[in-house]
Amino acid sequence: MDIRYKAYILAEAEAVHRQEMARMAQAVAAGMGGLKEFINNLELDRSRADIIKDNWDAIRRDASKKRKR
Repeated sequence: MDIRYKAYILAEAEAVHRQEMARMAQAVAAGMGGLKEFINNLELDRSRADIIKDNWDAIRRDASKKRKR
């Protein structure tokens, strides 16, 4: 796997992690209702990650096209 693709995936993972941490802080501030919402959003992020895995080849082609521009 090309190092650029690895860097792309790591950057995506880091962005998702930052989003999760921000939502967790909001959930703590909002109490248990916010925590339930956080858990629901986390499940949505997992399904987004599954979609990324399922469509990896298309994502890679798209990244390649963007690099060529």
